[in-house]
Amino acid sequence: MAGQKINDFFQMTHDFFLVYLPNQRNCSPHTIRAYQISVDQLATYTATQNHIHLWEVNFDMIDSNILADYR
Repeated sequence: MAGQKINDFFQMTHDFFLVYLPNQRNCSPHTIRAYQISVDQLATYTATQNHIHLWEVNFDMIDSNILADYR
């Protein structure tokens, strides 16, 4: 993965957890961690279902079918 560009999914989730939730929504660290765990699990599930590496997951892959099967 060295030298690869960070895709939009990971850049936006990174910003969501490290900028938006703590600074603009004033969420507690516990709330942020709970959200992170959920998104991490969904991303891992999506990667497994698509037979790809975790860092290849993108927003287009997370559709209604993935969400319905993930539940």
